Amino acid sequence: MLDTKNISKCSHSHVCNKLLSLRDKMNTFLTDTNDLLTNILIAGLSLQLGVNHLETEELGVGEEYFTKVLKDIEDHKMNKSSCNIYQEALNNLGILWSHRGEFGLDEAVKYLELAENLYNDFKHEVGGAPHSVEELFRPEGEDNDLIEHDRDVHFENTYTPTMFYLAQVYAGKGNRELSAKYCHQTLLRQLESNQYNPLEWAINAASLSQYYLSVDDYMMARYCLASSCYILQEADDSIIESTNNSIARRKADISRCWAKYGLSLLESSKEFSIINLIRHLDRTDLVNEKKNSSEADHNANKEPIVETESPENSDKNTARFKLE
Repeated sequence: MLDTKNISKCSHSHVCNKLLSLRDKMNTFLTDTNDLLTNILIAGLSLQLGVNHLETEELGVGEEYFTKVLKDIEDHKMNKSSCNIYQEALNNLGILWSHRGEFGLDEAVKYLELAENLYNDFKHEVGGAPHSVEELFRPEGEDNDLIEHDRDVHFENTYTPTMFYLAQVYAGKGNRELSAKYCHQTLLRQLESNQYNPLEWAINAASLSQYYLSVDDYMMARYCLASSCYILQEADDSIIESTNNSIARRKADISRCWAKYGLSLLESSKEFSIINLIRHLDRTDLVNEKKNSSEADHNANKEPIVETESPENSDKNTARFKLE
């Protein structure tokens, strides 16, 4: 039986040796010229070396390469030729630190937020999209319009994982609000770019609905659940089989989320009705109290009625007195 794990490591080792050989040659050239583009290309090779070690779970070596990338092109991170390299190095450092358990979450947030800020700063200050890492190593002569389109797609596709891992890391830190915010952005961006796994997207959307339930945002919770059901229809049997997941089980998971939504809505409606009833009774008591108080004040202000005798009655009383 083939040991696929060792084969994979051998393959990564072969790639690593090729990248190191190429980087050594470029370093020799850089010593003679000190060319900026050559320096950027070397940073690109260091990035690939870091990814190679990250994939084989050699986190320490991978971290060294990613950190070197940041150091080498720090002063040129807003350059169109180097921004995407810097961006991907930050993303990978965020991923790397998130794999180190709870104690690495703060460092993960730091690097991922730097990646988020870099994306926004480049959009506002430079505009357009930087060169992709792969583009730097391709021969020239391709269609310019196609290149611009590819750059934009790659830049956006590099930013989406930033959002995704921020959602994961904030969830690990217990910050449900920020986790939900970044999860929502990730789902929207995946739909816009048409880059998503229907099954995973549906489950993530259903999970997001539970956060909105916890803050009584029933409209957003229902929206997430409805979107989840719609996208789940795109998951075909081949996807289900390849991931060893049962479509029936996933539908059941989403149905449970719907049940929680309905139960929470009923409980909230009950509480709302009770609160409204109490307010109504309080208003009624207040009105009655004011009415009784007003009547009491009105009666207190009235003068007592003194009955006066008419002259006729007076004479009759006098006559009666005399007869007696």
